[in-house]
Amino acid sequence: MSADEFEGGTLQHSYLIQPISPSLQLMVIGSDVSTESSSSRSSTASPSIHATLCLPSCHMTFDRNTLEDIAYVRKCLSSFKARIVSSKERLMEQRITQQLQDLRPPMGIYPRDNPRIWWKYAFRAVRALQTNRGYFE
Repeated sequence: MSADEFEGGTLQHSYLIQPISPSLQLMVIGSDVSTESSSSRSSTASPSIHATLCLPSCHMTFDRNTLEDIAYVRKCLSSFKARIVSSKERLMEQRITQQLQDLRPPMGIYPRDNPRIWWKYAFRAVRALQTNRGYFE
């Protein structure tokens, strides 16, 4: 804490955003619920909600240290996101490989020896990948 921040026995500070007085106005329209006892039909009208948020204009002030901190956090978050994406892709590749390995013909059977088994494998692999497309995405 520097001497500039402490003045007259009270701690001095600066705001990133100066205090403001926002207002929120909510209106609930049409909460009518009616039921006909003589017939089996019942109509329920759900209410609609309208919201209006008013914010007065404001100014933001950042010093150099704050901007450097924001840039550092942004850099860390982007590298973290890149690692998560790459690990998800790696996991997806492993799942696809495992699923296709389970369908693959046994070792020692070559396409030129038994093309019918390999065509069945190709068909099943494509069908399995299409079926599980949502799982892999």
